[in-house]
Amino acid sequence: EGEANGEAIQKTNYVFQLPSIEDIRQIIPMHPSLIHVGKGILIPRRGSVASHDQWCQSSLTHSEDESKPMNDSSCFIPTETTMRNMSLLGIAMSSDPQPPPILVCGPSGSGKSSLVREMARLCSSFASSSLENATNSANYSCQEDELLELHVDDETDSKTLLGSYVATDIPGEFVWRAGPLTSAARLGRWVLIEDVDRCSEEIQAALLRLFEERILPLGVGKEERCHPRFRLFGTCATSASHASNDNDNQSRRMAAMSVGVGGKRILQPSLWRKVHVDPLPFAELKMVA
Repeated sequence: EGEANGEAIQKTNYVFQLPSIEDIRQIIPMHPSLIHVGKGILIPRRGSVASHDQWCQSSLTHSEDESKPMNDSSCFIPTETTMRNMSLLGIAMSSDPQPPPILVCGPSGSGKSSLVREMARLCSSFASSSLENATNSANYSCQEDELLELHVDDETDSKTLLGSYVATDIPGEFVWRAGPLTSAARLGRWVLIEDVDRCSEEIQAALLRLFEERILPLGVGKEERCHPRFRLFGTCATSASHASNDNDNQSRRMAAMSVGVGGKRILQPSLWRKVHVDPLPFAELKMVA
């Protein structure tokens, strides 16, 4: 009889499995101003309170299909590796109110630029979401949501990026013409510099003040502080060889901090916050294809 009671007690024991973060996210509604990038990491969307209010008004005056955000379309395919890489980028972005420039390292073809593009798309402001449904009177620019991608070659110098004084129609008169990087920093746009390790030391030296203090040197002793929403990203190609153990993997990532495949040294690599992304394995490549 005692053994029978023991078996009955064992049969009534229940095992409760804790829900995953993804399960919780599906049950608990999330505020539209937050973006879930995986592993429970939340990133705030760009834009102001006014853009959120206009998005709410647009949602009330249009049907559900019409008020659906424009940035729902994407070529980014969420796989286990890409979502893990996305969460690593989210961690690097969420640790400070204004994080330092983020350097995305990985082998060629691992999706470094696509990762930043997808993050910029997800974090676009409500202005981009409601732009299609806004009337002409309520329509306003959302240029700050556009990711500015800079491809630097051997002919590019710091004046091309930051700006320079140019002559006007009046003889002897010069005016300051801002470069693309300066204009983006003023508007609060996100900027992606491709292959930072291929940039000349002259360009990297000119941007040190921007990396350290978020201040733009405008020449002749003038300077300007960046917009609070300005973010700077860079990519750096590393060796495609796969590490055999954790020590080799750590050494490979440390080497990417100073010298990339381009062969040029990255000045002050400690000013960058490094995010090492992994390439897709063959099984995921077959699924994507």
